[in-house]
Amino acid sequence: MSRRILFWIVGVVVFVTLAAYLFFENMEPEIVQKKSGMSLEARRNRYLATERFLARMGRQTQRIERPVALESLPEGGVLILATAGNNDVMNADRAQKILDWVARGGYLILEWDWIGTENPLVAPFGVKEGDREEEKKGIVRRERDVSSGTSFFVEASLPGSGQRYRLSPGHTMDSMEAGETPPLWQVENRYGNDMLHYAWGRGNVTLIGSLGLLNNHELGDFDHAEFFWALLRRYQPEGVIHFAQRLEYQTLWQWLSTTAWRALLGTAALILLWLFWVVPRFGCVRAVPEVERRGLSEHLLALGRCLWREKALASLLDTARREIDQRLAQRHPRLLRLPVPEQHQELARQSGLAVAEINAALGSVTPPSPETFTRAMQTVQDLERAL
Repeated sequence: MSRRILFWIVGVVVFVTLAAYLFFENMEPEIVQKKSGMSLEARRNRYLATERFLARMGRQTQRIERPVALESLPEGGVLILATAGNNDVMNADRAQKILDWVARGGYLILEWDWIGTENPLVAPFGVKEGDREEEKKGIVRRERDVSSGTSFFVEASLPGSGQRYRLSPGHTMDSMEAGETPPLWQVENRYGNDMLHYAWGRGNVTLIGSLGLLNNHELGDFDHAEFFWALLRRYQPEGVIHFAQRLEYQTLWQWLSTTAWRALLGTAALILLWLFWVVPRFGCVRAVPEVERRGLSEHLLALGRCLWREKALASLLDTARREIDQRLAQRHPRLLRLPVPEQHQELARQSGLAVAEINAALGSVTPPSPETFTRAMQTVQDLERAL
């Protein structure tokens, strides 16, 4: 190896070593958090983040999927009822059962989003839709955020607490106005209220314009999680938290079995009575007569008559001739090796029949007539007895 090549190798090694040293000495690792796409479970359950947050805080959660479950809630606890898509399942009887549950110490967080003032669950409070034409100045505040630019929020505080929470101002379409019954506290937005809180018996009801502050997108924004936890600690620090997000409708059979079971029983009784009236009734059961079985001789006789009628006597004669050949092969194989004339003479000598009769029975190739067939069959039977 020449000195020039060695010089270049040493130079490259020194350069790479120096560059690596400077890189690792001056590099500072930085962790950047970036939101990824939602999982399939999160796309199916928009309150999955809230459920996991409550589980981390030591609270038990449970999902309600059937409207019937709203009528038998366990005492105490919290019911978070999303009204979007669930208005049709709320009748007067079910709403009264929920309010009775609240009066016994339950805590209801109810979404106002498009619920309507005629909903039986909201009607006792007299809440109405806010006036969106008159805007309240200074309610919605703003702040600068380096990542998202300008952020708008409203402030909320609980009675007796000096802490103020920043919340998303919500949608202007979700504004509410209190009726004749004044709320214990409210959270205002530019056109009305985002939240109204009422005492109901020994329990509490919080009307929220939209439960969007608890979904997977907004729970971590502003002070949503902290404010929600403050509500639970004040109004229901114990008990199971029930989420009623998207309730399934009852099937026809479920509805009939719960609300119209008397009508079903009456209809079934009428059908049975009608069947008893129209179904014909007979006497005792008669035994089925046994089918008469015919003998083998009758079947053979019928077969022979059929062949006789169809003029197929030659097939019967051929079958009889083959039977003679088989008997000769078994008992007199020597005769099969003789020529036909000598064979017939030997058969005539053993049976006592004429040679002409044996030739007509075993050697004739002309189609037999009834007379010749009868004589040939008699000859064959005599040969069978003789052999």
